Amino acid sequence: HIGNIKMFPKAIHVIQKQELVQARSPEKFLHPNAHIPRDYDNIQDFRFMDVDGDFNSEIVASRNTTCGISCPCSARILPLGNCRTGCVPIFSEEHSMNVHITTSMGDILLELNPVQAPKTVGNFISYVESGHYVGTIFHRVIKDFMIQGGGLDAEMHTKSTNTQVQNEANNGLRNELGTIAMARTGDPHSASAQFFINTNDNTFLDHRAETRDGWGYCVFGKVIEGMETVEKIEKSITTKRKGHQDVPEEIIEITGVVVI
Repeated sequence: HIGNIKMFPKAIHVIQKQELVQARSPEKFLHPNAHIPRDYDNIQDFRFMDVDGDFNSEIVASRNTTCGISCPCSARILPLGNCRTGCVPIFSEEHSMNVHITTSMGDILLELNPVQAPKTVGNFISYVESGHYVGTIFHRVIKDFMIQGGGLDAEMHTKSTNTQVQNEANNGLRNELGTIAMARTGDPHSASAQFFINTNDNTFLDHRAETRDGWGYCVFGKVIEGMETVEKIEKSITTKRKGHQDVPEEIIEITGVVVI
């Protein structure tokens, strides 16, 4: 029984074909690199995602292929056997997961929504697990609007990123107070690592239409603890630094991010 299992960043192994429940016929074993949490024998309780980000209950499979020692995505299905950006998480029916962010101003606990924003959550978690966010700062803070971070270091250098993620702002989630969403450029599908936390009900950022101006900004979770930290960051005195506006005078660094 999967109970409250949310995601499995550790303690996983690759189940062999003979370990799968006999009720599943061999032709159902569609994916050569599906990672399954150990100690759970009811595989049908899990929902898997294919490389296109769609849930596919038929992807259950196995073989003994692993993703390699350099792979940061140990709790993910590997698309077509390749360990690269685009790996997507395995989720159980208990479909939320938490991420703890430690900053120089305090802690923030996020609850992510991988069911309504699967590609975005998968993308965000890949950056968490690679350690990308550690050492980045909240570089853009606007009172009564949002706090933005995850892309620049304390010297205002932009960190390298992976492939851009498809915009899922049409998922029905709203840019309300306390939600987390992906930052991007004017291209609707240009989000990579940077995110922002809404400090107001910014529903004008929501999806309206599948057009350049109407796509909106994808919400993929919310703050469930630590809004006092968010508010403290929001109240920072800001300045202009190295071509960037609304930069806090005091460096607000992300010192740790973990999936819990």
